[in-house]
Amino acid sequence: GPVGEQFHVAAPYTVSLETALGGAMQNLLVEDEAAGKAVLRLVKQRDGGRVTCLPLTALRPAQLREEGLEQEPGYLAVAADLVDCDPRLRPAAQALLGRTVVVDHLDHGVALARARRYRFPVVTLEGEILRPGGSMTGGSVQRTGGLLTRGAEEADLAGRLAKAQQALAQGGAQGVHSVQLPLRVLLTQLLHRQLG
Repeated sequence: GPVGEQFHVAAPYTVSLETALGGAMQNLLVEDEAAGKAVLRLVKQRDGGRVTCLPLTALRPAQLREEGLEQEPGYLAVAADLVDCDPRLRPAAQALLGRTVVVDHLDHGVALARARRYRFPVVTLEGEILRPGGSMTGGSVQRTGGLLTRGAEEADLAGRLAKAQQALAQGGAQGVHSVQLPLRVLLTQLLHRQLG
């Protein structure tokens, strides 16, 4: 399936990883080259536009080998390390994000990129990205968020819903009124997230 549906990221990092992935969030992860060829043929037969497949057997995991990154001001992590996914998909996370560094804000990002001579992408929590070669991209980010943001929000709402249901079950008749309205609100929010 699409990268953005297969990778799960904690809420504080969704904007930065969505930025780092860019259009690759729509790429399809497939088992092997044969599956990729089948998808490409099908899309072509149906005049379905263009698609990028990432065969798991062909991906080359990338690993950042930079001494002392952890001591750099503002350094948070290598982006691939922030992705939760099926272990079979770990090479895809490494291939797409294994050389990208996440930092807290733009000032630290610029300082780190400059100190390391722009050898690898640096992305901030706010979604600015500094690429090898020196380009800087930023600005406002959509408030609705992308696939990773929606996934993190759905997980949060599902957790809150489970807690409300548990409180309702434990509270019996007394707890019904105190939990009923929040439970309805959570259910409505979760449905809107899943449908929209």
